[in-house]
Amino acid sequence: MRNSTLFPLCLIVMIAFSIQGITGCRPSNTCPTADEYLELGNLNQNELRLRIDEYSESIEAERENADLYVARGLAYGQQGDYEAAISDYDQAIDLDSQHYAAHLNRGADYLDLGDIDQAIADFSLAISLLPACSPAYHNRGWAHFQEGDHDQARLDLDQAIALDSQSAASFYVRGLAFLELGDLGKARADFSSCIKLDSELPDAYYQRAYIYLNVGEYQSAIADFDKFILLIPGEPEGYYSRGLAYSMAGESESAILDLSEYVSLFPNGIDGYYTRAISYRELGLYEDALKDLDIALHIDPEDAAVLFFRGGVYADMGQTDKAISDIESSLDMGLPPDLQQTAEALLRELTQP
Repeated sequence: MRNSTLFPLCLIVMIAFSIQGITGCRPSNTCPTADEYLELGNLNQNELRLRIDEYSESIEAERENADLYVARGLAYGQQGDYEAAISDYDQAIDLDSQHYAAHLNRGADYLDLGDIDQAIADFSLAISLLPACSPAYHNRGWAHFQEGDHDQARLDLDQAIALDSQSAASFYVRGLAFLELGDLGKARADFSSCIKLDSELPDAYYQRAYIYLNVGEYQSAIADFDKFILLIPGEPEGYYSRGLAYSMAGESESAILDLSEYVSLFPNGIDGYYTRAISYRELGLYEDALKDLDIALHIDPEDAAVLFFRGGVYADMGQTDKAISDIESSLDMGLPPDLQQTAEALLRELTQP
């Protein structure tokens, strides 16, 4: 198979702190609740603009109130205006260098801008201010994950979960870290914990399904992809992945149905044509397999694996000259070591007198 590896589809939303209301703001040295993180995230763009205007009017009246700058900064961040958000957090920190939420939120926005080092510095400051509050550990763990330090990511997420065992997001990200560390068992356990806490998070089903694929539990994978598709019905990758699972399980007709839906949603998805061709070949529908492989090669003429597979289909059909031509060309392009050995063996068999 060309495409049965584990990979994250979607990125977990970065936790950020929100202050409810303009007056009576939460003190900066207490731990915010999950509801407060989500409050501004539920507003649309018009509502966010109104909220920003309200905060701006309040700032005019209370220029020394750090909490108001943090609140407006979070609203800017929800709009995607990270520079304006960071400017407000800078102002809040100038007024109160011990402001936990300002460091936490500024770190999140630096991370959105790709400045991982500055993000980690802010999350570390937030941890030093409130070591018993989980969001900064979660965010720093996600930052370490993004920079490729999966061991440190896991350690931070261990701490986040120890402080908040109800955080589906922390279990999810730690599951990703375990995947990168090669521990499929612990990754699956974390994704399962995430699903127990939040049964509507499609990414967790998706990742767990690919673990099931890698260990040969195809029906469990199909069940998780079913749930993923139910939650995100228009996402092409769901149909491709379930089609791949059906193909690996030997259920070729079901695979073809899903892969046909995939290529209808994503006509340039070369893996859909390739995997559907595998199923057509399994059913002896060689002409249909060739049509799909021709489309795949039209999309990417340099895909050696597709070219080799087409050579195999020609061999099945008894068209030896075409088979030899495709296999020789695929070897010239360069195949992965496992496919190269298979291609060389098939070529020897076809060219024997």
